[in-house]
Amino acid sequence: MGPERNRRGPARQPGAAAPDARVRVIASTAMTAGDAGRRWTLDGARAVLGDVRARTERAVREAEVLLREREDADPSRSGAIDAGIQAIVSRWAREIEALGAEAKGAWLVDFDTGSGCYCWRWPEPELTWFHSHDEGFAGRTRIH
Repeated sequence: MGPERNRRGPARQPGAAAPDARVRVIASTAMTAGDAGRRWTLDGARAVLGDVRARTERAVREAEVLLREREDADPSRSGAIDAGIQAIVSRWAREIEALGAEAKGAWLVDFDTGSGCYCWRWPEPELTWFHSHDEGFAGRTRIH
């Protein structure tokens, strides 16, 4: 069963909110680069998705608390709050990579197959996307 090209281009799954832009900007310095080295089958990636979702949900909740705090905080505290958000995202990325997957951005996970990646982004309920190494997230295609 191969990927099917989404003719409308990359589409946001109905009801799936994009990661908060503030987290992406704050977290961009917290992400680690590198290849986890594991090669995934679709069944294998789907088998660990529950763990990935649980770890991601926890990190998202923790980051959202700090983002709300930042909105009302004295400007002198914003650096410390941003550091807290970076720490949350960094811990999350390490946890994802310890599972053998790749944290590609805040709340974005790739499962490398060797020829491309199964791709999941919070809060998608299932693993239903694939992209080539060359096209990346923008080239995601739906899988069945």
